[in-house]
Amino acid sequence: MTRHLHAWADRAYGRPSYALQHAQAIAKSNGSLAAWQHLFASSGVRAPAAVSGPFAVATALPDGRVFLAVDRPAIQSLCYRTDAGPLRVAARADALAESATQRSQCATSSRWPRLWSNRW
Repeated sequence: MTRHLHAWADRAYGRPSYALQHAQAIAKSNGSLAAWQHLFASSGVRAPAAVSGPFAVATALPDGRVFLAVDRPAIQSLCYRTDAGPLRVAARADALAESATQRSQCATSSRWPRLWSNRW
């Protein structure tokens, strides 16, 4: 089943270092997400192989699928939430909670329904 990506979910976190100088220049001038989008356009799902350092990225692929990646040691976290609506991502699970009650429960609970993290 393909989930539709909401624009809010197209995100890049961390401080990555790009192997390709052109991608590094794009990141410096237009931000990390623009560099990731360039890498995905040129390398597809192999894009993370050209990146080192702490990173997490969520981006839409041309075929409508969503690609999520984190650095190998998972220094940078990437959390996502799926409901009946679009996929949403954030660096922290509590940022995905919709109410103050949910945010406080996220802070006190290591497991929260429908909030997923790569750091469990």
